[in-house]
Amino acid sequence: MLSIGNAAENASPTEANNAGWENEIQMTAIFSIVGPFEVPVYSKNKGHLITADCGREFFEKNHEIADLRGCYVFALRVGGGTTPYYVGRATKAFRQEVFTSEKLMKYVCCITDNIGTPVLYMVAAKNRSGVKHNQICELEDFLIQNALAVNPDILNKKGKSALDWGIRGVFHGGQGMPSKSALLFRQLMGIAPHKPVSTPKASETKVVVVAATKPAEE
Repeated sequence: MLSIGNAAENASPTEANNAGWENEIQMTAIFSIVGPFEVPVYSKNKGHLITADCGREFFEKNHEIADLRGCYVFALRVGGGTTPYYVGRATKAFRQEVFTSEKLMKYVCCITDNIGTPVLYMVAAKNRSGVKHNQICELEDFLIQNALAVNPDILNKKGKSALDWGIRGVFHGGQGMPSKSALLFRQLMGIAPHKPVSTPKASETKVVVVAATKPAEE
């Protein structure tokens, strides 16, 4: 049996290109977006907590993602907008790493200081054996930088250092209307403009208590 390389040498240009493309896809870690899922909130004496029991309830209702690996984004949804507040990674499984004690403290601080429905987006590798630890870490760094561009108040400590460069009208380039060239370049490179979303503070309005855990409709 011929290897892909030998087959490509004896194939037509189209067949050779297809063989190379298939080989490249096999070597690439592909992540998929799953969610948003609403996060259960425990309410008592006008206080609002996200506890380990809330985490267990979350994965009981969303068991299909419990053992996947990848990254996740904890966010608050208010009206028609959603603001990211924390980006994490799960190199073992989501069920083991999303609701640890350290993460719960971050989530509680977030829902205490801000108003909104807590939700989780999972950026998951459907094939557990097809993704490497360093690929998940690189994905986390990428997501943190994008979340930071939208919300400078994200709760991440690692990887939060602000970029010291930007492209005017394209990415991290300050205020002002983008030029026609910048708009065309965005389209060329598939770069969406970052639009910061202002999330109301808890002190400014009444806190929304989220008791339901049914995943939001996509």
